[in-house]
Amino acid sequence: MTSRIALFGGSSVRTSYLPEATQHHNVLQETLRRAYPNQAVEVTNCADNGEFVARYLLAGKYENHRENLPGIDVAILRFGANDQKRMDVAEYKAHVNFFVDLLEADFP
Repeated sequence: MTSRIALFGGSSVRTSYLPEATQHHNVLQETLRRAYPNQAVEVTNCADNGEFVARYLLAGKYENHRENLPGIDVAILRFGANDQKRMDVAEYKAHVNFFVDLLEADFP
């Protein structure tokens, strides 16, 4: 059985500015492969440069990824850098909680 991990966030998660082998999803997958050689692990990077949580949800990016993901066992969310320029802490927290609720409903 394959364990599936999905990464969500902005450029600090997407890391498209790094060489492919050193981008977050590849480093995490390789690290887990070495640590758990008998466990299949698939890491999918669903992050996008410049994203903030509200736009990620409203623009349909989450929906596009959700439709193409066979499942998620672990979701890692790392928004915040772009959000702090656009909203206060309470609004950010509400958006993140909404995102978590979506993930729990879509990938129980």
